[in-house]
Amino acid sequence: MKISRFLLIIFAFATEIALGQQTHFLEYNTQDGLAQSQVRAIAQDNSGYVWFGTLNGLSRFDGFDFKNYSTKDGLPSNQINSLHQGAEALWIGTTGAVCKKQGSQFLSSNFPDSLSQSRLQCMYEDGEGGLWIGLDGSGLLYYKDGKFTHYGENAGLRNGFIRSIKKTEDGELLLGTRAGLYTFNESRFYPSWGEQIGAVSVSDIRIINRGKLLVSTFGNGLFVIDDEEVSNFRPENSDLPNHIRSIAPAEHNEFFLGAKTGLYKLSAENGDAQKIQGLEYDNVKILFSDREANLWVGTDGKGLLQKAGEAFTLYTTADGMHSDLILSICPLDSTGLAFASYDNGIAIKHGNQLVPYPYNDQLPSKTVWALQSSPDGSLWAGTSLGLVREKNGVVELINSEKGLPVTEITSLMHRDGICWVGGAQGLAKVNDQSQVIRVFSEEDGFDGKKVRSIVQYGESVWIGAEGQLFCYADNTFKSLPINKEETTSVYSISEGPDKNIWVGTSDGLYIADSDLTQIERFDFSENISANNINFIVQLQDDQMAIGTNNGLYIIGEDQFAHYSTYEGLKSAESNQNSEHLSGENLWFGTTSGTVKFNLQKKSRTNIKAPEVNISKVELFLEEPNWKEISDSISIESGLPVDPTLPHHQNYFTFHFAGISLSNPKKVRYRYKLEGVDENWLGPTTSNTATYAYLPHGDYTFVVESFSESNPGLVSKAAFPFKITPPFYLTPWFFVFAILFVLTLLFVIYQNRIRKEREKRANLQLQFQSRLMELESQSLNSSMNRHFIFNALNSIQYYINMQDRKSANKYLTSFAKLIRKNLDSSQENQTSLKEELERLELYLSLEQMRFQGKFEYEIKIDPEVDEEAVDIPSMMLQPFLENSIWHGILPSKKFGLIRLEITSHEDHITIEITDNGIGLDASLAKKAYSNGNGHTSKGIDITQNRMTLYKRMTGLHYEVTGPINANDERGRSAGTKVIIRLPKNQNNAKAKRNPQSIWEN
Repeated sequence: MKISRFLLIIFAFATEIALGQQTHFLEYNTQDGLAQSQVRAIAQDNSGYVWFGTLNGLSRFDGFDFKNYSTKDGLPSNQINSLHQGAEALWIGTTGAVCKKQGSQFLSSNFPDSLSQSRLQCMYEDGEGGLWIGLDGSGLLYYKDGKFTHYGENAGLRNGFIRSIKKTEDGELLLGTRAGLYTFNESRFYPSWGEQIGAVSVSDIRIINRGKLLVSTFGNGLFVIDDEEVSNFRPENSDLPNHIRSIAPAEHNEFFLGAKTGLYKLSAENGDAQKIQGLEYDNVKILFSDREANLWVGTDGKGLLQKAGEAFTLYTTADGMHSDLILSICPLDSTGLAFASYDNGIAIKHGNQLVPYPYNDQLPSKTVWALQSSPDGSLWAGTSLGLVREKNGVVELINSEKGLPVTEITSLMHRDGICWVGGAQGLAKVNDQSQVIRVFSEEDGFDGKKVRSIVQYGESVWIGAEGQLFCYADNTFKSLPINKEETTSVYSISEGPDKNIWVGTSDGLYIADSDLTQIERFDFSENISANNINFIVQLQDDQMAIGTNNGLYIIGEDQFAHYSTYEGLKSAESNQNSEHLSGENLWFGTTSGTVKFNLQKKSRTNIKAPEVNISKVELFLEEPNWKEISDSISIESGLPVDPTLPHHQNYFTFHFAGISLSNPKKVRYRYKLEGVDENWLGPTTSNTATYAYLPHGDYTFVVESFSESNPGLVSKAAFPFKITPPFYLTPWFFVFAILFVLTLLFVIYQNRIRKEREKRANLQLQFQSRLMELESQSLNSSMNRHFIFNALNSIQYYINMQDRKSANKYLTSFAKLIRKNLDSSQENQTSLKEELERLELYLSLEQMRFQGKFEYEIKIDPEVDEEAVDIPSMMLQPFLENSIWHGILPSKKFGLIRLEITSHEDHITIEITDNGIGLDASLAKKAYSNGNGHTSKGIDITQNRMTLYKRMTGLHYEVTGPINANDERGRSAGTKVIIRLPKNQNNAKAKRNPQSIWEN
């Protein structure tokens, strides 16, 4: 190309600038949550979290947030000097103590008193549960099972300041001290490679494959030890500084070196070393490479840095670029590139040299939107004030004066001697003679405005304008609206797989067919910034690179990748149509500089799946004390192991975190609760899952995490648990319930039988009671006949004796008694008051009949309610009659009958006594009379009635007597009858009510 000769002239006379490049670093400091800005130690635990030891506490990082710990959480000191992840626990080194993190606890062990002020410098856990501890002048400590063993000068150590401890492939302990390298074997220290390296001050040791060692020093550079061969990299023969603090592995057998003067990268194969540009602060204190190959840089006062991916290289004005706002890139020949900027014209790059475009002063504007080179050696530049064509040093301005309808040129495309020019006012064609040969208008079928993109595929030219996509073929325009509902600007166009057309707009990505008959929107990201499509370019293997305001996307049939600041882009916002594909490199402009993307370097998110951890399990939205609930707690997570919970503890919230330090924003989750969910839920970015009011059963919560860039790499975590059923759903309860039901049925059956028996027995008792009533009534009738006969004789006697007064009195009392007897004979029970009135009439008549034979006395306790107490009707008269006929009348002395009623707690006592001949004499007289005397059947009937009442009601009815009533000397003094009646007789009425049974 002729332009190559032109560039030679430029490089001969123009001032050359060596173009540098930067690596992007993510910065974290106290404003982001880091405990303190001086980072002394870094380690990664088994769950994937990265820990940072600072001079004011310990910080844990999950990719998004820092969680800080201090002495309030159990640390022995806030000054953290060293961190080491062992087989099961994270070890934390401070001054005078070592601390072990188990679950959510920090368990500290203080050094022996003689070493209480010694600072822990480094640690190494052996395979037997022991910890080797290097001190800052006091030698070596071995800690196991709570005991410390000290090794120092007595064991052969020349200098007790130990900065690094490693274990060689031979199983020996290798120590880096201020006095060189030592091996420790069988409780003794032995100098190593003393003749080759001397008593240098070792800062760090890194063991490479096949036993090769890297040893960094303070003051003597870097040593490479391979068996007995030792090489020294010093400032006089390399770019490395003398003082190197830390070593961390990189990819491809390379290593990062941290020094006070910055960050360096060393190839272990050939010894090449170079300083890495891009650090805001060069004072590196500690380096660490995590399991995703991320480099972490701890600084001495400026916080923490994370090295972004190496696929991107950034060029800025700090590296020699003429502008940080590159709008267009075009090739000049096989190696040269031209860069158009928004604010500083054009620059030309060849190799690693950058020169200003010598004709920037002749440009009508330093804002250059588009660049195109043509085979004849011309360079076309679309500026804000017209089109510029430069050839062989001749600069021509093509503007409205030459017929160009557009002033601000935003799009150019050169093909077959024609330069297509697009801008805010429309579209035109200019030939290689700088002549405007055609301006397109509505008459030609083109009414587009704000043309941002022009491309040609085959014989068709595609033009992107505001709201429309145009295709020009066979001198005819076809158009298709992009979004009929609103005006959408078309920014970029590219042919895609299957010859379809990919259209990038201000409202997302659209794909149209080559005939412009249909167009569909293609959503590839949930982020709204990704809807602003700035450029599209087809790569190899039918992959499409899409530049957006949210980074770069690579989309293919089996691949989806998103590149942002985590992968090395300093700015996620790209510039419109600024892309240029050159071999394995994709160049494009951003708001923070020009980026070169090496397509052969894989993204770090493809290395491994995000390590997912179930960090917390809540019950009813609160974290319980699992030690009180579960028998076993995991040492690492602090969560219970296979817990069994009661049925009412069934509202779960699971918190989980997928640790992807390469790009945490790409982490996605899917989860399910085995026992509830048949299918996975997700993908989602949410890191919590809630299951409310679970029934009893066995469950396992399973969560998987993966990166959206590589869904095939999956990490999984599980939390099994069991909810016990309520007691009424347990097997033993069913057995108990069955037994209870059977027992209940048996009890009901037995109760029914018992009730039937009781019913039959009650009927029998009622029949017996009724018979007894009939017998009593018969007895009353018989008594009434004899009594009436005797009473009438007595009345006749008083009449014959002309004793009218006595006859009238007797007749009146006799009439009342007859009436009451008749009433009582029809009722089974009567009140005590009614019974006493009837008895007093009976006794008064008998006293008048047998004048001078006896007296009677009725005494009632004041606490006795005569109307409230019910007694069987005509119950007492047979006992009084028995006292008169069998006790008083046969006696020669004056008789006395006493009726006494007293109240007790639960019963009434009725006591009938007489001073007659007594029970024994009465029985003897009956025997002598040979049964011809008066027989009292009323007493037997009354006793039987009381027995029936007792059986029918369950209440206590009792008749005692007649019995002898003896005097103080034990001689017979008459007879006595004692009757006890229950006070609670209302229930007895409800239970028996025999009258109602007969009535029914």
